Formats: sequence, C-alpha cells, structure tokens
Amino acid sequence: MARPRKEFPSVVHHKPTGQARVRIGGKDFYLGRYGSKQARAAYARLIGEVEAVGTEAVAAVRAAIAEPTGPTVSALCLAFVDHAEATYRKNGRLTSTVSTFRTPVRVLRETYGATPAKDFSPVALEAVRSQFVKLGMSRGVVNAYAGHVRRVFRWGVSRQLVPVSVVQALECLNPIRAGRSDARETAPVLPVDDSTVEATLPFLPSVVKAMVRLQRLTGMRPGEVCSIRPADLRVIDKDDDDASERRDKAAEWRDQHCWAPNQLRHTAATAIRKEFGLEGVQAALGHARMDTSQIDAEKAESLGPDVALKLE
Repeated sequence: MARPRKEFPSVVHHKPTGQARVRIGGKDFYLGRYGSKQARAAYARLIGEVEAVGTEAVAAVRAAIAEPTGPTVSALCLAFVDHAEATYRKNGRLTSTVSTFRTPVRVLRETYGATPAKDFSPVALEAVRSQFVKLGMSRGVVNAYAGHVRRVFRWGVSRQLVPVSVVQALECLNPIRAGRSDARETAPVLPVDDSTVEATLPFLPSVVKAMVRLQRLTGMRPGEVCSIRPADLRVIDKDDDDASERRDKAAEWRDQHCWAPNQLRHTAATAIRKEFGLEGVQAALGHARMDTSQIDAEKAESLGPDVALKLE
C-alpha cells in the first residue's frame, strides 16, 4: 500500500547557509540552524500560518519584516487573491465575489504594482479610479471598484502588511458624485407595470412563472428567488403549451414588453410605500438605510390630490 502523500514538504538542509529550508508554493522559507529545536518550532509555526492565511500572505508578511520598505502593491495583491480564492467558496466552488476583484486588482497592479504598499496614497487611488473611468465603466462600478481597492489594503492591515494610516488616508477619498466626472451614468431601475408582468406570464414556463409571482409579491432580489428550489414552491397552475410555441409567442412580446427581474423588486417596493410608507419598505425589504428604500420605491405621485383633499 502506497504511503499517503504529505500535505507539506519536508525540511531540507541548505548547506551554503547551514539553515533549515522548506519550499512551499514556490516560496523558500528559512527556519534557522538545521536540526535545531528552534528550526523545528519555526517549521511548525510556518505550517500553522500557511494553513491559516495562505502561502502568499505568509511570504508577504515575512518580506515586510525583512525589508524596511515592506511588500509592493503587486505582492499585496497576489497575497489578497490567494486569500480570496481560499475564503470565498461555497459548496467547494469559488463564489462570484472572487471575479469582482479581478479587474480592480489587475488595474491596480498595472498602474502601481512596483510601488511599496505603504506609500499608496489617496492621490494614487484617484489615479487608479480614473483608469476605471477610461475603461468605460459606469459611475457605480467605478465607485465599487475603488471600494474593492480599499478592501485589499484593509486586508493588508489585518495581515500586518500595510500600516493602518494608509487605509485611513484612502477612506478620505469621497466617491464620485453624479454629474461630476466623465464616468458613464446608467439609467435608474424603474418599476415594471403589473399589466406588463401579467401579459408576460402566459409565455413563461410554470417554474419561472411561479418565481416571477413570488418576487412580485415579496420584493425579493433575483438572486434570492433563484436560490429557492422548485421543490420549495407549490405551483398552482401549469402550462401544457408546447415549448416551441411558447417561445414563438414570447418572441412577439419581447420588443414591446421587455422588463428585467430587478424591476419586480422596485414594483413591490412602490406598492409597499403607497400602503405603508418608507418605513414599511425598509422593514419589508430589509434595507439598512432609509435612502436605499427611497431608491427602490418610486414616489406615488397620484397620492398628491388625495392628500390635498384630506387636508381641506
């Protein structure tokens, strides 16, 4: 029977220096005099650190201790990516969170990769942010990506790679406001009329139809609806139409009755606001802040005359 493969390599004797050395993930770590108790203890500590935060993070920390300048922005990014790929997983697979960091990390490395992480400033962050604008990203995405860059440096602080003063300075850069930059503005997500939703339902498969009705009723996010299993729903009616016929009918409606699932959340929020006010929207949709409820729920302009009559 073959021996089980070791998870970590063994320590070897580095003869030129007389030290114990181990190579993990392509990184060399020196542990002290070969064969000594100190070297064995250092190896045990190293394995614990690698298991906890990953090889890249440990290597970056040790480089920061050895070098007065500390790790570069590129080294910090590589260590963060290693951390993200090990942390953001669900059912053994990477979550979408990892993919949202690819572009900001790539641009950050291209522009300031060789810069010591401790020297990265708000001016540098603004320069990186301008690169996002030049790539044609919308203002909301630009601000989100700038937040991702800050998040990389906050993680660096938690791993003793970056002084906390760097993150404190980066937090002082305000997000881009509407109309104050060349960043592309996107149209707001508006509610979809109930009549349009009802007109669309006959052309949908039974499961999708149930998902639409559930989202319209509750104001759930599209992702929350998709996470529910079909077995969790009790479908009241089913379509027996041929699938191809259903697709043909849906194609006829697509041009004039095009709407997105996100609009159902806004439709539900608007209906809740009309009945219970903004506080009702905040409670029903789980918003942490009232201004988010104002974004999701359109103002009911038709209430103006009714309010005026009641005040007479």
